Parts: sequence; C-alpha cells; structure tokens
Amino acid sequence: MTHEPKPPEPTPSDTKRPLTDAEFFKVKALPRITQVVNKPDMPDWYYDWLDGDKIKQDFVVWWCGWDALNHFISFETQWRVGFDGRTGLDYTAVLSVLALHYPRRIARLEMFDDIKAIEQGAMFGYYEQRKAAYDKAEAERKNKDKK
Repeated sequence: MTHEPKPPEPTPSDTKRPLTDAEFFKVKALPRITQVVNKPDMPDWYYDWLDGDKIKQDFVVWWCGWDALNHFISFETQWRVGFDGRTGLDYTAVLSVLALHYPRRIARLEMFDDIKAIEQGAMFGYYEQRKAAYDKAEAERKNKDKK
C-alpha cells in the first residue's frame, strides 16, 4: 500500500513575503550590518550614518558591488566642494587611481560607472541632509520672528 505525500499547505497571504533580489537571482549577498563599532579613528562619513549608537538604515552590499564601494570609500578626500557643500568627486583623480588598479580600459570604465552610480546616491543623501538642515534653520528663524 503506497501513500502519496500530501501537497504542502498553502501559505496564508499575510505570511508571504517577496523574494529579495539575492534570493531571486540566487546570488550570495553580504549580511546586513547589525553592530556599530565606535572607534576614535573612524572617518566622518561613518558617523553621518549613526543616530546615537544605531545605524540609521540597514543596507546590503552585493559581492559584485563590493570593489566599487571600497574604491568609493577610498576616494573620501577627492570630493569637490563648493559654497553649498559637496558637488561631486574629482573625476581626474578617480580615473588616475583606477588606472593603477585596472590596466584594461574596459574594466576601468566599468568600475568608473559603478563608482558614479554610488556617487549619485551619496549626492542625493547629502542633498537631503542639506535640505533638512535648511528647513530646520528656516523653522527656527520663523519661530524667532514670531516672538
């Protein structure tokens, strides 16, 4: 007498979750950052992500973007700065450093595109920080004027 296995019971819709990109493409993603290490020699950009002792937002870095992120972080001193804050990376310096690491032009240009994509996200974050600071100062000025 053979018993056919029961089909798995359907999962209730409230417990279903969408697949992450890493699960969908079956690639290994790096784990989420869960701890904050406070060291006196940490760069300034690190503390911009902190809110007290907690990271403001968890993020995952895929293995395919890890080299680009490391290069981007190493270009911390290569920002062009104007009166309104950072305006972008100094591409001349970025390309000269990438030429040392990637002798093949195609690989160098691919890495440069990845770094520019990260830069665009960073510039958006800096813009949001400047806007929030401006809005706060404007609200304080209006409150001061009312008194």
